Amino acid sequence: MKKALAIVLALLMAFTAIQVIAFAEGEEPAKKYIKGIFAGTGSTEAKAKADLTEELDKTGDEYKIIDFNVNYGDTDDLLYLGCTYTANEDEAVTGIMIETTRFLGSKTILKVNGIEYTKQINDLNKGAGGNVVALFTTTSRTTGKLITDIGFKVLEDSDVIVGAADWETVKLYPELTTAANVNEGTDLGYTINMTYNAVEDQTATELSSTYIKEIYMSTGAPAAARSSLIETLQNKAGSDKNYGLVDYNLNSGASSDTEVYLGYILTKDPKEAIKGLVMNVTDNDSQNDRFTYDPDGRKYELVGENFNTGTKGKTINLYATYEETGKVLNLLGAEDTSMHIATFSKSFGDWSEICETGTDDKVDVNDGAGALSHFIYMWQRLSDYTAENVAPKYVKEIYVRAGDSFTAAYNALEEELKKLGEYDMITFNLNEGTKEGKAVVLGWTLTEKKDEAIADVMLHHSSKDVLPDTFEKDGLTYTKYDVNFNEGIEDGGFLYLYSTRSKDAKSLVSDMGVEMYSHFWSKSVKYFVQTDEWNTIRTYAGDSKYDLNEDVGGDYIYLWYLKASVKEDNTDTNTSDSDNKTSDTDNKNSDKDNSDKDNSDKDNSDKDNSDKDNTDSEKYVYGDVNRDTKVNMEDVTKIQKVLAKLDSLTKLAEKCADVTGDNKVTMEDVTTIQRYIAKLINVFPVEAKKK
Repeated sequence: MKKALAIVLALLMAFTAIQVIAFAEGEEPAKKYIKGIFAGTGSTEAKAKADLTEELDKTGDEYKIIDFNVNYGDTDDLLYLGCTYTANEDEAVTGIMIETTRFLGSKTILKVNGIEYTKQINDLNKGAGGNVVALFTTTSRTTGKLITDIGFKVLEDSDVIVGAADWETVKLYPELTTAANVNEGTDLGYTINMTYNAVEDQTATELSSTYIKEIYMSTGAPAAARSSLIETLQNKAGSDKNYGLVDYNLNSGASSDTEVYLGYILTKDPKEAIKGLVMNVTDNDSQNDRFTYDPDGRKYELVGENFNTGTKGKTINLYATYEETGKVLNLLGAEDTSMHIATFSKSFGDWSEICETGTDDKVDVNDGAGALSHFIYMWQRLSDYTAENVAPKYVKEIYVRAGDSFTAAYNALEEELKKLGEYDMITFNLNEGTKEGKAVVLGWTLTEKKDEAIADVMLHHSSKDVLPDTFEKDGLTYTKYDVNFNEGIEDGGFLYLYSTRSKDAKSLVSDMGVEMYSHFWSKSVKYFVQTDEWNTIRTYAGDSKYDLNEDVGGDYIYLWYLKASVKEDNTDTNTSDSDNKTSDTDNKNSDKDNSDKDNSDKDNSDKDNSDKDNTDSEKYVYGDVNRDTKVNMEDVTKIQKVLAKLDSLTKLAEKCADVTGDNKVTMEDVTTIQRYIAKLINVFPVEAKKK
């Protein structure tokens, strides 16, 4: 009877061509955000709304009833929702999540992406049968949203839309990618998605600055592994409760009774946070003894020992580095593609899969665990970060050494470099894959002094031992290093590395790496973190890319290098009067009286209106928004505050902030400065336009 009546009602609604069900009750709140969501039920519309109104009146807040029966198609049991409103952003609902279960669940809190969601409504299916559909909300300012309205869409009837068609759908926990059906499991015959409208939270960027400091793995019997990990995290975090959990068994479906969970401790200080993650995959447990690892010249520490614990699968370890990568780790997540489940939402933040060392290959952490094991992949959310006040480092000198084995050659070179100061190395045999020949390794020392740094490198090869110690190219003199990359290979020819220095260089070598293409695996592995600024080392003959194993067999091996632009030392001073330098102690008092002429005093230059009329005669540095002669995250923060209308800029500061050159200050300028700080670009777009 219910189904027949529901169909009749649907036909009547279609016949009357109802396009949108409007918010019929209560005046639309101006510039208000949802504070709470409440439900009322009854056998009639009047009784359901009376039940709801009674609950809303108790709050003392302004409210509105959504004129839509959530049990759409059911004439006996009706359910309506109402929202209370607030003008206080800190009280606003910033996220909504739905969980469906067969029976009334005991969970009162869900934790997603490190954010706690609290249960608001026990069952949106109350009175309609079907699954228990619980509604959870959060007021965390880290979602980047402030929710202003909620609505509904009936998928089987496109004419029935509460709110607007383009509103975002509420997602189902724990999948987070699937739109939740609030009629799940009923016999009403309709799929109803809950939707919401939101505005951007302008201060969310500053408030969401949490980073992962430590990662912990727990393995054990069902339920025990998870509870043990939570206990560990609570003990480590203490009263701050700054921890998160990848709330999913990473051994799901494997032929094992062992469960695997990951959790992490959070920090507000990016300096102490993890800067990068890699996976290492082997066919045995040989990696279990490696608690440090350096696949790209950085030191990585073991933070997750064997995701396949308890199975016969491959050994898969997780390593983390705290050394600078230009990024910092915010959150961790897992995706089970077999079950279409994810513990995170890809729409919130810059998520990427954690790949195998030196590749773009995602790693199934259940690889080899059994035919029924699920395909599960680990994800990370990263944000741009470069430590402030860290002087750039350049390659000072390169060392190439050969030995009878890779271990012997590598250890000997490392001992040599340790005595010379700060250094780095390529952890790879540059003669890899050849049937003969010695192992060749490469390392270099580092310097902050530009006049000590190498400006360029080049390869030179010949079938005969006739290569010169030096050669001229593009007006520069290149000097040869004394180890042949084909050392010990009969008829292998001669291949040497050369380098040059130049006081007039616009860029200097700052890092080196190697790429291997394996015949056996048919894949390429890069032993460095590649960005657009990396290039392969060219040859004297003009080759842009040259295989170190050319004509000698073995794997394809290519050398890469990174060059950093040398930025001129512009200072934010007024050079029109050299007698006003602060070193002139006799004029200190006059300097104070005429501080509007001295741009080195940031406090005065930002407040003095005279710089608004005289910006063309003053020197400035693009990106240096706060006028302290440095481009760093303080400048980013200042622009963000201005965009949030929490601060303002002088005319000169606006000129510094407009790094895109579009004559306005927007979030695009924020992003561009962050890319500059992370060394992803060397010149601002506005500077490039002027060139």
